[in-house]
Amino acid sequence: MSGSVVDNTVSSGNSSVAIPTDISGQILDLDEDDDLEVFSKVIYNQLVSTEIDRRLFPLPEKFVMKGMVERFNEDFIETRRSALHKFLNKIAEHPIFSSSEDFKIFLTAGSGELTSHKKQGPGFLSRMGETVKAVAAAVRGVRSRPQEFTDMQEYAEAFSQKISSIDKVTQRIVREQKEYLEELKECGPTYALWSQSEEELAEPLKNVAGCVDKCCKETEEQVKHLNDHLIPVLHEYVLCADTLKAVLRRRDNIQADFEAKTEALASKKADRDADSKVLSLAWDSLVGRSPEEVKQQKQQKFKGEIKEMRDELDKVEDRLEWANNALKSDWTRWQKGMRTDLRSAFIDTAERNVSYYEKCLAVWESFLQSQRTDAEGNGNVDFS
Repeated sequence: MSGSVVDNTVSSGNSSVAIPTDISGQILDLDEDDDLEVFSKVIYNQLVSTEIDRRLFPLPEKFVMKGMVERFNEDFIETRRSALHKFLNKIAEHPIFSSSEDFKIFLTAGSGELTSHKKQGPGFLSRMGETVKAVAAAVRGVRSRPQEFTDMQEYAEAFSQKISSIDKVTQRIVREQKEYLEELKECGPTYALWSQSEEELAEPLKNVAGCVDKCCKETEEQVKHLNDHLIPVLHEYVLCADTLKAVLRRRDNIQADFEAKTEALASKKADRDADSKVLSLAWDSLVGRSPEEVKQQKQQKFKGEIKEMRDELDKVEDRLEWANNALKSDWTRWQKGMRTDLRSAFIDTAERNVSYYEKCLAVWESFLQSQRTDAEGNGNVDFS
């Protein structure tokens, strides 16, 4: 992704609003977490009405590496700004969200104007209802999921395991490198102090201290690069994996609802056609109602109930078709973006690793060369 929000135009009706080329500063001028949370909830509320969550990219977390970054540390603020900026870039590049009225409001409204949108997110009862539906669908299961969505689910599970593992290992590596860096910072001054008590070794010891200091600076840059560039990308896709699985579950919930309504409609039709009303008709005749009249009333009732159930089934079928098409479209888009992001992050990290080790190697080769020169001049040490 580019460093600034792409040039784009948000269209709504007959009006359009240009997306600023750089809005990261504006985000920090606002209450960034609250405002972006409001925006995210408004978008979520808009999408829930269609029964499928199309957000294949999550809002970045406030803490990527718990215990490693202070909340108001400058590095954290810059990392957070970059992550939020990237999030807005993805919204701006999305063919649906870029035309969202909510997105336009978020980009153009003042901080006070966003307050009115805070109540538009789904409430507790709405979320509870969604949870109950999801649990019921999970228990009921889906009997005839199309193979392509089964493949997506298996891919999402495998991707989640792999990216989570890489994320954890990378964070552990960075923690260990930070510990190494702290020890390295103590090493240079020790050599410098030692040189003051060893007259014949004073110069080599000072040179070693200088080499350690240079490597210390390179290591610090290396740790910063991993912390600022690789870890946020990996962790973003850890969150994306969770989002993928949630989206697929939501699609399955719609299909499970469709299957349940299909069964209910079939059962209702069977009840209508069954010849099991004899006792009911006999009883109704005893209280002064003719069997034919009762039969007509029951048939009319069945007809109304079946029509209502068929209408509900048609609506769910439309939602399922829309969800399937939307998911397939966003799945392709997500995979392309994911592969681009990860490939870029891995290549960048590889290049940075090579540069780091080359610089450290050059530092120590320079030291060795100076010692060889001094030894050859004195004629008392053989380095060959």
